[in-house]
Amino acid sequence: MLFFVFRNCNITSNSTGQKTVGFAPASLILTNYFLPIIRALAFKDGMQSNLSFDEVIQEMAEADFAISDSDFDTLKTWLKSQVNPTLWVHEQYELEEKFWVVATLESSCLYFNFIEEGWGWGKFKESGVIEKYHWEQEELHEAFIWRNKEQLIES
Repeated sequence: MLFFVFRNCNITSNSTGQKTVGFAPASLILTNYFLPIIRALAFKDGMQSNLSFDEVIQEMAEADFAISDSDFDTLKTWLKSQVNPTLWVHEQYELEEKFWVVATLESSCLYFNFIEEGWGWGKFKESGVIEKYHWEQEELHEAFIWRNKEQLIES
């Protein structure tokens, strides 16, 4: 069991009984700060593992099927952005595991986060190295469609 000590913080309950630390709900602090650390520690203890190459290929096949129902531009972008599944290193955290990358759009790469067990977008400057990634848990096709729509809005 893990216990966290909030030093120099005023822990109170609001009128609904929700615990707060200062002005922030305790659940928000736990979610944004401690859970990524706990997940990384759980991975180091061998509780989670990365996908195999065959599992990545299966996920891509399922995404192909789901994205084929999208509009033509989304499908065309999906087909153009795909890369052969490759394990990339990352620089953000000190984990030895690599991340599967299956697509790239400009300076973003679509990768499998084995800690969160989901797909998300990271940033890169050189092929093979993810500079920044996030704690995402999307299905592959959902992560792609979400980012593709975001790209269209930005342009």
